[in-house]
Amino acid sequence: MTAQIGERKPDWLEFSLLRYSELPVVPIRYVGDNKIPLQGWEYGKWKDGGQSEEDRQRAIDLFERGECDGLAIVCGTPVHIDGETFYFFAIDIDLPAEEALEAFRKTGIITRFERTLQGRLHAYFLSRLPTPNLPDMLDPETEEKVLEFKGYGKLIVVYPSRGYERLNDNPPSRVDDALEVYSKICKAFGFDLEEELQRRARKGREMVADSGVLSEWLKQIVEELDRRGLLKGKGPNYYYVLCPFHEEKHPSFAINHRKFYAVDYHDGEVYNMRELAKALGLQLATEPEIEGISRPKTKFTVGGERLPDGTWVEVVEKDGRPHLLVYKDGVFKVVESYEVDGMVYKPPPHVMFPLPRMPERLDEDPTLWEETREFIKEHFYHLDSDVYEILTAAVAWSYFYRDLRGSTPYILFLGPWGSGKSRALEVMEKLCYRAILSVDPSEASLFRSIDLFKPTLLIDESQIINPDVRAVLASGYRYGAKVMRVIDPESDGFNGIKFFNTYAFVIYASREEPPSDILSRSIVINCVKNLNQIRKRIDEARATELRTRWLAQKLRFLDRVTVTYDEFVSDNGRLQEIISPLKAMATLFGGEKAAAAIERYGRKMEAEIKALEASEPEAELVEEVARIYEERGKDAPEIIYTHELHERLKDRGWTPQLIGRRMTALGFKRYAGPGRRGYIIDPNLLANLKIRYGLLQGRLPQT
Repeated sequence: MTAQIGERKPDWLEFSLLRYSELPVVPIRYVGDNKIPLQGWEYGKWKDGGQSEEDRQRAIDLFERGECDGLAIVCGTPVHIDGETFYFFAIDIDLPAEEALEAFRKTGIITRFERTLQGRLHAYFLSRLPTPNLPDMLDPETEEKVLEFKGYGKLIVVYPSRGYERLNDNPPSRVDDALEVYSKICKAFGFDLEEELQRRARKGREMVADSGVLSEWLKQIVEELDRRGLLKGKGPNYYYVLCPFHEEKHPSFAINHRKFYAVDYHDGEVYNMRELAKALGLQLATEPEIEGISRPKTKFTVGGERLPDGTWVEVVEKDGRPHLLVYKDGVFKVVESYEVDGMVYKPPPHVMFPLPRMPERLDEDPTLWEETREFIKEHFYHLDSDVYEILTAAVAWSYFYRDLRGSTPYILFLGPWGSGKSRALEVMEKLCYRAILSVDPSEASLFRSIDLFKPTLLIDESQIINPDVRAVLASGYRYGAKVMRVIDPESDGFNGIKFFNTYAFVIYASREEPPSDILSRSIVINCVKNLNQIRKRIDEARATELRTRWLAQKLRFLDRVTVTYDEFVSDNGRLQEIISPLKAMATLFGGEKAAAAIERYGRKMEAEIKALEASEPEAELVEEVARIYEERGKDAPEIIYTHELHERLKDRGWTPQLIGRRMTALGFKRYAGPGRRGYIIDPNLLANLKIRYGLLQGRLPQT
């Protein structure tokens, strides 16, 4: 709904938070230092949203007619933006706005700020998790509020209320968790939110100080929540859980795994471990029992690894749930868990990728390649029939690339809107090994997903990803690539730092060419609008069958597949490196015809690259160097001077400085003689550059 007065939209609306039409609005009057809702505007009924358009418009009309002093928003209510649900919250900082902003800069947070009637500061946010009622931070000397958290069910007065001024026009910052953000802001103002919550968990209650006991209790509680399907994630400080005491779709319950307390976002209740266990109906081990306990540890595995006893483990689907497939000495079985040397291995309770089932056998499968190719062809259209062989090889490669520990190509679906790029990704997601499809991933989600799931990573709309994400992709083609990140700024030494693996087989779609460092690692498939009839819905049953059969081949060839990276031979070393793995897969599983198709596609790419390089400015420069060198025949110079090249190229926009930069980049060594500067000509380097830029002998003067 758009707020308006009669036929006129208020001038202030587009600059106000009230433009979010799902936020309930309450007219208020100033009474001394208090802001009081007008009579008849009890706002408790709108704590979960649901204000009618008529009531919202009536509140705005009252303000426009001057019948109230201002408008307030009910915090904690949901807002739907770009297909996501957010919860509105605010932080009221009872300090002069300039002083508060100075402290805010320490957090690095950029969000919407407004100055209040008293010259104080309001900061506004949208959280992906519901907003709890968190404690205010008080000045230790005066016991007056410094920071007030405006979460679920609280009112916050906003611009254009009388005396309120917007300090910027930023939208409220979108954050993952209000609790984490408030904790960070508290630290910037000299307060410790975690300590305050921990104090509340201790207040007037019987407490246990032994961290070993608390750790064991926390473990029991987390295992119980996981068993109930409520555990949703773990951050640097908190486990995030679907509330065990309220029906919900999004986590609104957090457990601090460093300081052993829990917070219910619905009512702000703080639990210690013993109270939480009691509320869950969980019988905790007593302290003496814990001292004598020696239990196996539990580790979740996504498969694709060898356990200490030599068993190979994969994750498969059985009875609608993830199970472990354990394989050793040619025998395999499916189990719920598997214990080795005091460690119990389990599959994650929830996985992000389509699972295969247990194979029936591990023998030769002569029709698998052809059936996979036909499945792709039925669901995705392309003019070039060799593309189907490339994609079939990519499916096969996804099952083996991590075991080979070399380098991997990327696959790029490039094309405009409506050209079938997203459909291609959907098809590959259904066939590839541990395939995770993501749209516009953040840097952290990208490298954490790669490190945790070791997936085939599929990215849609990759042209919108930020430079940090591109940096991860630029490194991830080679086995062993890592990024280093701080995971806990408060920990000393190595505990606060973690290295994340970035090695992944990436299949991505884009409307634009990526930067050259990523493009050069990519096998490009130019997509066009579908002109033939293809299946509208993906055949899930056949896809599951094909995944299962490819898993069987992975186990059958375990530790026996090799790639030399000489399968496709080219003067372009990078092209050779990215085409060779797919040709190796085609040779092994598809036969000569499939391998020939991969070879053809590689040669087409090679020709396109040479044509592109021949049109680059460097080609023009190398051509003139070669002319000078070959015009002199046996008297070919060891040194070519900059002024010689400049004379030949100045009419085409070349300056001595540009010549110098490009000659150095091409690999020629500088020469500085008396009064003249030039470059030492290495005949072998020049010969390679001529090949690279397509400068055939016929284009140059003969000697």
